[in-house]
Amino acid sequence: MRATLHARICLLLVALVTFGCCALDPSAQVTVGDVRVQALSPSLFRIEPKGPMGFEDRTTFLVVDRESWDGVPITVVHSDPSTSSAVLKTDHYTITFGPPPPPPPPAPIDYCKVVPDVDVDDIERIANNSALGTVTVAECCGNCTKIPDCIAWVMATGDPSKPGNCWLMAKVGGTHNTNGRIAGGRLPPPGPVPSLANITLKVTNSNGDLLYNTSDIGRVSQNLLWPSPGPSMPQTYAIKDYPRFYLPEWGPTPMPKNASVDPALVQTNGFDFRNNVSGDVYVFLLSDTQESWESSRREFIQLAGPTPVLPDWAFGTWQGSWWHNYTEEQAKQEVEQWRSDDLPIDIWGMDMNWRNSPKGHDDHYEEGMDHYYTYPRTDLFPDFNPPATAWFDFLESHGMRTFFNDHPFPANNGTAMQTSLAEVQFRWNGLTMWMNRGLTFWWFDRNWHFSIPPPMETDQSSFGPAWCGMDNQPWGSYLYYTTVEMFNKYNPDRQHTMSIDAPIALSKTDAYDNEFGGHPAQHRYPVWWTGDCVSLPSSIQSMVDAGVRSFMPYTHSDCGSNDARENILWTQHCALGSIFRYHGEYQPWRWGTELENTIRSYLKMRYKLMPTIISAGKTISDTAFPMVARGDLFWPQEHDASTNMQYIFLNDTLVAPCISVSAQNTTSRTVWIPPGQWTNAWNGSTVEGPKNVTASQPFEQVPMWHRRGGFVVTTPSPNVTVDAQDWSTLVVEAFPLLHQPYISERVIFERGTNHAIKTGVKVFTQIPEHDIAHVNVEIAPTPNNSRHWVVRFHLEPAWMLENTTINRKQLAASSQLVNVITPQQTKSQKLSMPFDGPRAAPPVSAGPTVEVHLESCEHKSHLLIRVRRLQQQL
Repeated sequence: MRATLHARICLLLVALVTFGCCALDPSAQVTVGDVRVQALSPSLFRIEPKGPMGFEDRTTFLVVDRESWDGVPITVVHSDPSTSSAVLKTDHYTITFGPPPPPPPPAPIDYCKVVPDVDVDDIERIANNSALGTVTVAECCGNCTKIPDCIAWVMATGDPSKPGNCWLMAKVGGTHNTNGRIAGGRLPPPGPVPSLANITLKVTNSNGDLLYNTSDIGRVSQNLLWPSPGPSMPQTYAIKDYPRFYLPEWGPTPMPKNASVDPALVQTNGFDFRNNVSGDVYVFLLSDTQESWESSRREFIQLAGPTPVLPDWAFGTWQGSWWHNYTEEQAKQEVEQWRSDDLPIDIWGMDMNWRNSPKGHDDHYEEGMDHYYTYPRTDLFPDFNPPATAWFDFLESHGMRTFFNDHPFPANNGTAMQTSLAEVQFRWNGLTMWMNRGLTFWWFDRNWHFSIPPPMETDQSSFGPAWCGMDNQPWGSYLYYTTVEMFNKYNPDRQHTMSIDAPIALSKTDAYDNEFGGHPAQHRYPVWWTGDCVSLPSSIQSMVDAGVRSFMPYTHSDCGSNDARENILWTQHCALGSIFRYHGEYQPWRWGTELENTIRSYLKMRYKLMPTIISAGKTISDTAFPMVARGDLFWPQEHDASTNMQYIFLNDTLVAPCISVSAQNTTSRTVWIPPGQWTNAWNGSTVEGPKNVTASQPFEQVPMWHRRGGFVVTTPSPNVTVDAQDWSTLVVEAFPLLHQPYISERVIFERGTNHAIKTGVKVFTQIPEHDIAHVNVEIAPTPNNSRHWVVRFHLEPAWMLENTTINRKQLAASSQLVNVITPQQTKSQKLSMPFDGPRAAPPVSAGPTVEVHLESCEHKSHLLIRVRRLQQQL
């Protein structure tokens, strides 16, 4: 039986083997000395050293769910409480742990062997000999070998043949790669400095095969780099909850007046940092199948929490400007032009130009004004004068939300700790002052010469020291997201802004360009940008990889380019990506009518896909499966599937963005076509994979293919905001696989209802006889039975419609509910955009499109078309 909440506080007798209590079934946990093991499931267990305050049964920054684990029984094979060692066995794995053996004597080392491009961390210098001035490598390492306590040296030069300043080290806890430094001696490998637990761990399966082994559970990484699926996938993955601390339910916002708080925690706003310990490790048994890999990912989001569902409008277009000091009149004119030019946009935000700052300030700027929230640019925006709300009311009247950039500076002139009462109140007052006036949400931007530190640190530099290996990026994501979340909770009827049905904040990803990964809790606080000046190839790669390695599916870069043609390539990638956020002066009209028309067509294509995009966001929260998916998530056994320069968008569309344009205004690149049949979205030709092809096309066309057997759901009414869309009619764009049986299903979630209402859509093919296919569509009833559906079957060439049946009633050949649209006749005709909706003609090399209209129905609708393959003419 599950223990009650009150039973979570339990006494553990350190000198005995103790079976645990708390939320987990007692038979699934064992304590041996100062170590506790909890078998959470057949594929996940926890091993935990005793912390300063005992074993931890509360939630932490990483772990949000300790209550819903059924556990599996553990048998004690052997134990020695005096040494905290044991052999424990379940039906699924055997766990062996204990103190490490004595270390072997250090091996001889060549102290003068140079390690280039490296610097040292967690150091102690040799007293009175720490700096030798400018010397050669031979002199520097030679001095180190003469001093018994010297274990390493470092020099300020990037060229070993040139002299530089030399420092001698008595201790080196870690190293990191950098330019302009060389080192030698006993150096640990680059990476976070481990805090050891002095506990070894070995895991074997029921057959005795080794699954996992570490010399110290303190060495397990605290950063998240989830393994990729496929032949090289390890059988286990371990993550450490470190630094480990407890979060109050109100988070980094002011403590409620009626809160019950331990007096010892009042000064930290209810946060408890006292039970931190290195070595609280969770080991996931991935096995060797795609199913087990996906199951372990679901267990991770059960343990650490899912990525929350975003507000629907977050999937629309964002526009923010970098270093442009708008006047209020200019800003309003720009907003009006987005509307007058029929360009879809949902969010118009401002970088740091909303406040007085050293860049572009007026004559009244004084040092430090940018540390506060009370010095807006009222010379440019008169409506920023408190308590005016006219600017935010203007955006609301245009159906837009908005955000401000914040480069935060700690309270008390930069000295306040992050969870101190002074800092919490200062930050809350500043952020909510603007949200009360109509600001929708905030952007935490740590890319500046100052920022807030992580907890337990006071350094104000953006890239200052980490606390126990955690820098300020995950903390900032948490702080700003939770502030918006709590403000929404206290103010459910937000004023002077469009409604915000779910919290959101923009912050920088901790995982981008970091070979050691990012903090495993940051995925709960979307969305994330990759930083300044990221190239288009890096943007594609980071968006694709983040959904796999760091569970951060809304990772994206600043979209746009000052080069007109390259801006089109950025637009294509962002329109068919997770978050579409222009950041800079990349307004669509900037390069003339023709390119604006191209940009508009991609914006509208994205907005037409909103029913599927919004529903994919709910799937992300439920399963951690990204909407921008690397190929090996579908085909893990295929070597080329792991490329991060292309991706599967919304499960059924292959997208391969290009990164450069030729002098002839064309693009060309190699694309890996996955297994199955794929139809080119622009010319209608079908190719069968797996194989590599060269895709060449006008630069206005992003290489993309529809999966045969797949479908998406679109709206024919893209409108200019997501809120304004009309979903009374939805379109199923189906690309049936006609030569073999196939089933494809989607769930479409309604907007603005917290996604409680959903509609199932199923497309499947039957092959009753040779050269005949029955393509079926089943659609569940919709709310109030008020939805009209248009189903568009994109047939392959040489296939023709024979008849159509709706709810078991065959339609007459002349029925106006059915329309057969033939392909465009020549390549010179203007191409329709993919997913263009009802009446759009298929491209020249495609087969016909059969378009069927379904009226609303209180029961499940069933549509069947019978199609025949024509005999080839001799």
